[in-house]
Amino acid sequence: MAASDRLVAVIRDPKSTRTGLIVLLVGAVLSGCSNRQLYESIQYDQKLKCQTLPQSQYEECMEKASQSYEDYKRARDEVIDDERSSH
Repeated sequence: MAASDRLVAVIRDPKSTRTGLIVLLVGAVLSGCSNRQLYESIQYDQKLKCQTLPQSQYEECMEKASQSYEDYKRARDEVIDDERSSH
């Protein structure tokens, strides 16, 4: 089994999502992933977690997990700018 296949298998197992996320983050750092790729990998993991929720929580979870990278980056940059200006 290739390393990428093992990674996908770990991420898809709901019991291993925390482990999968850690493996994913370590892999991203070691492979020099871009911020966008890292964000999209985490977003994918969150969407998998949403699939384990009851329907009453699923829609809200998927909405939160569907924020575009551009929107995330814009909000993140605003927080960083606010923190810098308050110090």
